[in-house]
Amino acid sequence: MPACCWSLFKSMATPSFLTTIFAFLLVLGPLVLIHELGHYLVGRLFGVGVTAFSIGFGKEVAGWTDKRGTRWKLSALPLGGYVQFAGDWNAISMPDGNMGQMSEAERAVTFHAKPLWQRALIVAVIFGFKAIKVVPQQHAWVVERLGKYNGTLTPGLNFVVPFV
Repeated sequence: MPACCWSLFKSMATPSFLTTIFAFLLVLGPLVLIHELGHYLVGRLFGVGVTAFSIGFGKEVAGWTDKRGTRWKLSALPLGGYVQFAGDWNAISMPDGNMGQMSEAERAVTFHAKPLWQRALIVAVIFGFKAIKVVPQQHAWVVERLGKYNGTLTPGLNFVVPFV
């Protein structure tokens, strides 16, 4: 192997801590973005207003507000994200205490005013991208054993998207 390739290979064999963190965020970021976009798009499809779309948690690092009034944010701790729908008081979609004081038009675009089946579809997007899994080739023996029970796993990439 040429010397230039060998030094590159050696440096890649044990990545630095910062390289590992950067690679983790590079993989996690797009997954979180796609996942949260699923919630956003299904909510918008059913006419639910969105007050905030955030990649990450904590203090906002960068952001802008679009013409619909949605605040798009990149936050300091990029380990997840959230979509805050109209009428949500907090991150776990507790209804806003002001629901009784809203006009009929304002209440109509809130998450909590939608029929149960629409709310279920908006939330069900959670399961769509959580089920994507990668089974490395060296663990094929585990896949073969599990495959005897359910017949769905194969070595390599396995994409299981039950609700999307």
